[in-house]
Amino acid sequence: MPKFVPRDRKARRKKDRRSRNDEVPDTNAAEILPSTTSDKEMRKKELRDSIRAQQPGISSKKNRRLDKYI
Repeated sequence: MPKFVPRDRKARRKKDRRSRNDEVPDTNAAEILPSTTSDKEMRKKELRDSIRAQQPGISSKKNRRLDKYI
């Protein structure tokens, strides 16, 4: 018979990982700030204008789909 080796349980492993993570914070973590709504609106407007300039005769159905996509 093979030698008995106690199994490493998930709960115990998770507890050990948490205790190790509490000691050293991640110094390489980048802080990502959400962009403002005015920036989002400006980007949407620029996209919409550039695409409409490429295709001057867009049907209303395509126009609605484009607005939903953007």
